[in-house]
Amino acid sequence: PYITNLSTPKDALHNLTVQSILGDLKIAESFGALGAVVHCGKHVGKGVEYGITRMVQTLDEILKDFDGKTKLLLENTAGQGSELGTTIEELVLIRNYTRFKEKIGFCFDTCHGFAAGILSFDDEGFENFLTKIEKTGYLENLVAIHFNDSKVPFKSYKDRHQKIGKGNIGIEGLTKFLKHPFFKDLPFILETPVEDENEYAEEIKLLHNLRSK
Repeated sequence: PYITNLSTPKDALHNLTVQSILGDLKIAESFGALGAVVHCGKHVGKGVEYGITRMVQTLDEILKDFDGKTKLLLENTAGQGSELGTTIEELVLIRNYTRFKEKIGFCFDTCHGFAAGILSFDDEGFENFLTKIEKTGYLENLVAIHFNDSKVPFKSYKDRHQKIGKGNIGIEGLTKFLKHPFFKDLPFILETPVEDENEYAEEIKLLHNLRSK
């Protein structure tokens, strides 16, 4: 639920966040899910250092009471407002600071990465991204991909998803990501804006065609 915030300074919202995400993990575990995805915290004006410290405390509080196999997956953010977790380094740092890092993985969102300026699709930028996720240990803990185009330009720090090939990333860039060996065995999840969920069928068919070429 969007109301949750892993870095909130408010005790009531902190308690709600812990119970809500713990509940989601238990539901996900009950049907054998690989992971339950959660957005990183927002420091809401308290500063990055406070936000990361509070987020680590909250993650530890959630995970100390969860012994299932389903992982909590931290999703990279677009950097809107006071969002944390926009960079690969920060996400790895947060995971490493927790007492239960073996219970934490990552979900990478292509729209968020593009909007935050950490994923570009020119040859040099894409190779730099691949090198970074491999060398930092992010890749080995990557469990899922949220696959979306972006309504907003590169490094605009706004979370605005777009249909595949209809946004600022485009078909060529998304195909490069889709077909890279690093991601071939991971689940790809569409979060593109549709008026009718049946529209996803057309996008899924498109992606299968792109991947098979």
